[in-house]
Amino acid sequence: MSTSLKIDRNDNIHIAYSFGIDDIESFDEDVFRYAFYDGKNWSIDNIRKSGSDLIIDVDGNDIPHISFRGDIDNEDRIMYATKISGNWEVEIVDDNVKAEGDTGISVHSDGTPHIVYHDYDNGLIKYATKNDKEWTILTIADNQDNQEGIKIDVDEKNTVHVVYSDIQKNSDEGYMVYAKKNGDSWIKENVYTMDNPSIIVDSIGCVHIAHNKCKEGNPLDYRPDYAGDETEIEILKYSKRK
Repeated sequence: MSTSLKIDRNDNIHIAYSFGIDDIESFDEDVFRYAFYDGKNWSIDNIRKSGSDLIIDVDGNDIPHISFRGDIDNEDRIMYATKISGNWEVEIVDDNVKAEGDTGISVHSDGTPHIVYHDYDNGLIKYATKNDKEWTILTIADNQDNQEGIKIDVDEKNTVHVVYSDIQKNSDEGYMVYAKKNGDSWIKENVYTMDNPSIIVDSIGCVHIAHNKCKEGNPLDYRPDYAGDETEIEILKYSKRK
């Protein structure tokens, strides 16, 4: 069962969700839906039969965009859905990738989608963006053993920021890595020893990250910057890059 929620600039609520026949006994098939609340009423759309690891975002015109893993011929693929003129358009992002693990999406205010995902078979973390009808795909990291923990945000200048768990094959050590897109390459830095991060960039370009801390007795971490200063909020920590 997967859910993802976003509130648009008019405070309307957008929810993408899915559940299988094993989750609710009264359903006889998998369901992938979108719900919209305008402050008075809910409307619900059926998008397709199934979807998992879904993330929703909305653009500057409050149009919803969703990245997810979808079944095609009994194999999961990285897929993308958006609502255009009242109809849902669904497509495969990368037909060459067997999808496992998390996906992430961030949509620029102009409607351009930016998606991150795992190429499970090849141990890669990939990034895709769509201009007009074509997807451009880049590799962010290789030799990946961990297939969880990846998030993306795009700032107001259309700069792409990604955070992910970097656990190399044949290694027990893992790091949270922050990657910033620079042309067709990526500027990277290790932020902390961790797993399962989340990222957002504010209106002046500061990067904020919440993450787990892989340390016995203090499993979640919150850091205000990458320089090492830490402020705990219960067991969650937070990182800010100025």
